[in-house]
Amino acid sequence: MPLNQSVTFKTLLQKQNRVQIPKLIGLKYTLASSEILKVTVKIYVGYFKSESFFAKMYESGRIRVPDLAIDLLKSDKPNLVGYTLEVTIQPA
Repeated sequence: MPLNQSVTFKTLLQKQNRVQIPKLIGLKYTLASSEILKVTVKIYVGYFKSESFFAKMYESGRIRVPDLAIDLLKSDKPNLVGYTLEVTIQPA
């Protein structure tokens, strides 16, 4: 089944600003690495902040969050690695 709706999940921000798409979501919607996705990431840093961008999934099942989006998300935090993000992916 191709991705034709938005899917939301929670994950940790990994090194190099990457987030892992859960295997079950990747398998259920047969996500291909050539598919362009609209990604929205939301973080709670005393209040909710969110940023949206377009991305392609790597073969490893990860998406890289652009540096600009990370800079806009972190208010006074020097590093967001290890923070929990709410990620929504949808077809572009």
